[in-house]
Amino acid sequence: MVAGQLSDRGSALAVSIPIKPRSEHHRMPSMKAIRKVLVADDHDVVWMGLKQLLSEEPDIAVQGGATTGHEVLERARKERWDLVVLDITLPGLSGVEILKELRKTHPALPVLVFTMHPEDQYALRMLRAGANGYITKGSMGKEIVRAMKIVLGGGTYVSSTLKRKLTLERVRKIQGPPHAGLSDREHQVLIMIASGKTVGAQRQNRQHLPGPHPGENEYAHQCRTDPLRPQE
Repeated sequence: MVAGQLSDRGSALAVSIPIKPRSEHHRMPSMKAIRKVLVADDHDVVWMGLKQLLSEEPDIAVQGGATTGHEVLERARKERWDLVVLDITLPGLSGVEILKELRKTHPALPVLVFTMHPEDQYALRMLRAGANGYITKGSMGKEIVRAMKIVLGGGTYVSSTLKRKLTLERVRKIQGPPHAGLSDREHQVLIMIASGKTVGAQRQNRQHLPGPHPGENEYAHQCRTDPLRPQE
């Protein structure tokens, strides 16, 4: 309680004013820091389009642009950015060259590749070079914003189609090279063909081989004497 003085025709009037502590519910919400996006594209319409697309996002904003590869690296060196939206084809340096240089100078800076080139041509190469995501310019606006948020949050954005390709590639690496899935017999045939020998020529040698061992049936004999069987 606090006491205040109000004047009414010269007379003093004491008024008690209750002051209630502000509850957690009524506290002003804390302002989120704006996350700055650098758009690396040599077409102004792309820069303007992304800026408009993010205009309703309270904590993400396009705050700069670069039209050449060297300008991207220069602005990344002089200013702090939370995300680089990078086109593959820029004057001066290629997208791969820009990515590799950014990974040297700013290894933690998220980079989302935003390009007209389809995934099956460049996506895997850009991801291997250090990109945090790959999305085409033909994607829906909501999906583009979603991709930015995923990359800003520390994740990797890829389409469902590209995700399947990456999964298959990972499986192939685990299983080994393509010929690792061949049977022993198939592998032996492959080696013989590579050495210039034909399967028919090798099979002709079987007529000069000794007959079955005592108690050995014909199938067992063929398996033992076949020149294409794996060597023990």
